[in-house]
Amino acid sequence: MRPMLAEVYVLSGRDAGKVVDTGAGPMIFLGRAASNTFRLRDPQMSRVHCRIEVTTEGLTLSDAESGNGTWVNGDRLEGPRLLEDGDEISIGATKLKVLVETEEDRELYRTRIGGDLLESSGSLEVSNTAQRAIGSDAPEKPRAGRRAGRQDQPVANKLREVIPGFRLEARLGGKSRQGIAVYRAIQRSLDRSVALKVFLPRGQTRPEDVRRFVREAKAVARVPRPNVVTIHDIISHAKLRAIVFEFIGGGSLEDQLEDGPLGLEETLNLGSCVARALAHLHSHGVLHRGIKPEHILFGQDFETYKLGNFGNATGPGGQRSGETTYLDAPLKGLAYLSPEQLTNADVVSPASDVYSIGACLHAAFNGQPPFEGDSVPILAASVLRDTAPPLPAEVPQDFQAVIFRCLEKEPGDRYADGVELLAAIDEVEGSP
Repeated sequence: MRPMLAEVYVLSGRDAGKVVDTGAGPMIFLGRAASNTFRLRDPQMSRVHCRIEVTTEGLTLSDAESGNGTWVNGDRLEGPRLLEDGDEISIGATKLKVLVETEEDRELYRTRIGGDLLESSGSLEVSNTAQRAIGSDAPEKPRAGRRAGRQDQPVANKLREVIPGFRLEARLGGKSRQGIAVYRAIQRSLDRSVALKVFLPRGQTRPEDVRRFVREAKAVARVPRPNVVTIHDIISHAKLRAIVFEFIGGGSLEDQLEDGPLGLEETLNLGSCVARALAHLHSHGVLHRGIKPEHILFGQDFETYKLGNFGNATGPGGQRSGETTYLDAPLKGLAYLSPEQLTNADVVSPASDVYSIGACLHAAFNGQPPFEGDSVPILAASVLRDTAPPLPAEVPQDFQAVIFRCLEKEPGDRYADGVELLAAIDEVEGSP
């Protein structure tokens, strides 16, 4: 008999998106100390907070005399507890989700491999896919007891998905920010790769956070355009919310800039694509309000750039949640915000998006944002006061003029919106 499978996902906290490798048993310690089997970077957690015992019967969770206790489904753990499918563990400010194989899963597995179950003398095993799932940085470990020569055979394609109908394949981008994480996933119904932007609740979910998350999908879905990332659907499952959008496999402009500045032809293509997207959005009353290199995605198949991530967008009529605080963003994001966004979020206009595109184009040529600083006050002062550094001499003067007009401090001195910017870029010599 193949042993039962189990997976434990980290749903929230700094390590959101990782998966606890239950194959590292028979005893897995969790806590904030680096010496734990699975370290969770949570200051509200004890150094050694709890432990999971892995046996053929399943996963048994015990508290390790932690200061804040270990909780399962809202109840404080008083003694060892055998974990069941769907249990939610709370330790410190971190939440974890337990998936344990059911008879339905086992029957599905039999169907997939023609009724022949693999045999193993090990205890609980985690699927190979699970170890790659949602950004786990723990290397796959060889398991004692697996028969020689059978390593390439499937142990299980995966347990049921955290979000039904989607198999999480990998974490995209860096660490979770503000409870948001993005994954590459397979949409089972259509057998296609998609990107899932998941709202991971941290503690008590504020209704306004959910509304803002949902608003992003609606704002973009109403204005489809080739250079705007396509929104497929929005999903609500238990406490999880997810936006399903097209997967663009070429990475972001930020990824490209890690390899150095772009050339003239590529930057012209970038400017034309993003300005085209912005012109369409502005003509439909949508402001992006957060354009930066990590939100500009590259599609390798058609060598085109697409504008994504509309978490701060306003829809037609200018409605927004009212909780936007730009200064909460990382420094690398602040470097692309217009001066007025740093001083008064209520005066944001299409010209603010124009500024951000200009900053991205400037960075494409120089390999770094036009303004930098080691702290928010220093960076903000530079954006408000300093002149952007010169561009390489090989950049045509007409293109330089477009970029520096985008970077004017006063909104009225820039192009009024994406429509004007697109017209200016189309007139640049050599534009696609």
